[in-house]
Amino acid sequence: PRNDPHGDNSKRESFYLETFFGYDILLELGVAQGQSSKIFLKCVNKVIGVDVTVPTNLDEKEQFAKENNSQYHFIHSNDLLIEPIECDILFIDTNHEEEHTYQELKKYSSSVKTFIALHDVNPYIFDTLKGFDRWYEEEGNQYWEEYHRDYDVCGLLVIKRKI
Repeated sequence: PRNDPHGDNSKRESFYLETFFGYDILLELGVAQGQSSKIFLKCVNKVIGVDVTVPTNLDEKEQFAKENNSQYHFIHSNDLLIEPIECDILFIDTNHEEEHTYQELKKYSSSVKTFIALHDVNPYIFDTLKGFDRWYEEEGNQYWEEYHRDYDVCGLLVIKRKI
């Protein structure tokens, strides 16, 4: 598959489209310039993005959402400083630090109905997985099970709520 400069590839884009299609709300923690947001807007009814930096292409994302019969809403904030938002899918792609990832999972996991996806989990590059592993060992394994894991390029981990 063709790699893009943002760490995803066409194989992963297909995975997102197949796995997340038809859900209502996806909460994206860590938007950057929103390459993933555009994929998610093809899948779900509404994407809510949260980031400490406002993307330069915010208008473009909002227009793309309209063209795809979906909605895009952006919150300019540190994700640990806002109240959790109920969603079907939580996508974490923030600062890739162990403690921050751990705190995000503790704060948001109970408000997620179906999937939690963590981007940039390649342990040779990022510390995201350390925060996940700590949270999962302490409490996550009671309610969640692994759905997908790969370390291709930057890596992706997806867990699904146990029924």
